[in-house]
Amino acid sequence: PVFFPDTGDPRAAEFLSRYHAAYNEEPSSLDALAADAARAARIAIDHADGSTAALANALSHLGENGLTGEIAFTAGGDRAGVPPLYTADAASATVRAFK
Repeated sequence: PVFFPDTGDPRAAEFLSRYHAAYNEEPSSLDALAADAARAARIAIDHADGSTAALANALSHLGENGLTGEIAFTAGGDRAGVPPLYTADAASATVRAFK
């Protein structure tokens, strides 16, 4: 998965709390990706002058940390970077993120 609901991470904990309050269920990876996409759009719109070129430029220079890893885009509009990898250890009941 590209998202692990880590309550030790303040941003993830807030997302989990708000999502659960709104939908009364746990969010999926797709929900976290959608939240990151909405956040990216909001930040880019705040930094653009209203033109589509400025919006595209703002998205290509975003570089924010999100719920699913770094939120960054290539010049072609694809998501840049590598999603985090999680490992689970059942014996110790721990999950570790490799970023």
